[in-house]
Amino acid sequence: MNDPQILAALKDVLDPELGINIVDLGLIYHADWTPVGIEVAMTLTAPTCPAAELLVEQAGSALRRHFPEMRNIRVDLVLDRRWSPDRMSEDGRRALGWLRTTTDSMGAIDAIMPAVSTRWKH
Repeated sequence: MNDPQILAALKDVLDPELGINIVDLGLIYHADWTPVGIEVAMTLTAPTCPAAELLVEQAGSALRRHFPEMRNIRVDLVLDRRWSPDRMSEDGRRALGWLRTTTDSMGAIDAIMPAVSTRWKH
C-alpha cells in the first residue's frame, strides 16, 4: 500500500535529468508506515542510473523534512523488478510531452503520444 502523505512528501524529489518527481515517474513501489517509522521501496529508470545514490538520499531527506518526528525512515533501492514507462502517472507522461489531450470543434479527441496518434469520438 502507498500512503498519500508519504507520496506527497516524495514528490519533492526530482529526477535530475528529467526534472520530474520520482512519484510521477513511477519509481516508488512501496511507501507506507510501519510500527516504527516509514518504509519506502523505490527503483530507477535504469539499473545503471548515475543518480541512484542521490535519489535515495534525497528521498530520505524529503521524508525527514515532512515527518521530523519519525526516527526510523528507511528507503530501499529495488532493482530486481525493472521499471517501465507504464508505471508513470498521467502527470509524468504529460510533463514529458507523452500525453496531451485536445478536443476539436466536432467533439473528437486526439490523444497524442510519441510515435502514436489515435483519434476517436466520445
